[in-house]
Amino acid sequence: MGVHPTLVVSNHKIVKECLTINDQIFASHPLFNPGKHLGYNNASYGFSSYGAYWRDMRKVTGLEILSAQRVDELKRTIFASEINNMIEDLFLFCKNNGGNSRVDISECIEILQLNVMVKVMIGRGIQLASMTQLKGLIVRGAKTTTTTVIWLLSLLLKNKHTLKLVQEELDLHCCKERKVEYSNINNLVYLQATVKETLLLYLPGPVLVPHLANEDCQVQGYHVPKGTHLIVNAWKMHRDPNVWPEPEKFKLERFLITHKGVDASGKHFVLLPFGFGRRACPGYTFATQLMYLAIARLLQGFDLKTPSNEPIDISETIGISLLRETPLEVCPYSPPFSRVVRLIISLFVFMLLCV
Repeated sequence: MGVHPTLVVSNHKIVKECLTINDQIFASHPLFNPGKHLGYNNASYGFSSYGAYWRDMRKVTGLEILSAQRVDELKRTIFASEINNMIEDLFLFCKNNGGNSRVDISECIEILQLNVMVKVMIGRGIQLASMTQLKGLIVRGAKTTTTTVIWLLSLLLKNKHTLKLVQEELDLHCCKERKVEYSNINNLVYLQATVKETLLLYLPGPVLVPHLANEDCQVQGYHVPKGTHLIVNAWKMHRDPNVWPEPEKFKLERFLITHKGVDASGKHFVLLPFGFGRRACPGYTFATQLMYLAIARLLQGFDLKTPSNEPIDISETIGISLLRETPLEVCPYSPPFSRVVRLIISLFVFMLLCV
């Protein structure tokens, strides 16, 4: 594209060849202006070229900053604490402004994500008087979690039957607890399937971060010269009808039956929202763990509806990120954990009737 030879791949089998057999050859990213001006002259982990320096950075990141042990520690401390704060603030906002108060959910998730990131980096969050004061501080590039949560809630509001299934599952597995915890997530199969379906239909970026060929290679028998840019069209891969029947439709059963074992970690090339291999998104675990608990707490704590029960609009914008064309405004209209209380009462009544 432009002055650079470019290979655009939209087939999962060819992508697998590029990122496994030719993994080391395509281990660099092209040097773009954002990396120069925002990444300390391409010195940051995400922008730097493949080599000894990048391998050292990867080791530090993998063993210290984003290791499984570190993320597990963050889950139990900062993630849980900040999600609790978000739920409490949202509940108080609704209580003080009436039961049908409109809330821009994307703003809530952005504040959550920013506070988590700041607390991880400097050890304390940001306390401001109102939500709107944070708008100018949000880092617009860090939208993966926010974008996915917004699309997931949009799809659930459009598919009310699935929303009911997810909330009933939360009530069933968490009715003996005050609130859902990370230990419950593995049992929430409908929630997990909904997250996967959202990442399939509305992955954070329609194309993955471009790769750069460090030397000549062969792909599907074709010669690919050194310096070629590799662009993976993940959006097209996720719309392949040979892999995903009726790819434009929201079908929860996909990840409950036919693709039950498929996840978004990069092991399955048919679902590749975060990339694969050496240059896969290093924050995948960080982002998904925060996302799962945030979604679970929101759906357990509140019944959601659109203002005036308007039909949900799922139009998307065109750009490097798949964003909603309009902000998602909802009315959280139940106190936290009210459905849990109702479920316990109904079970108690059922037991009395059975005696």
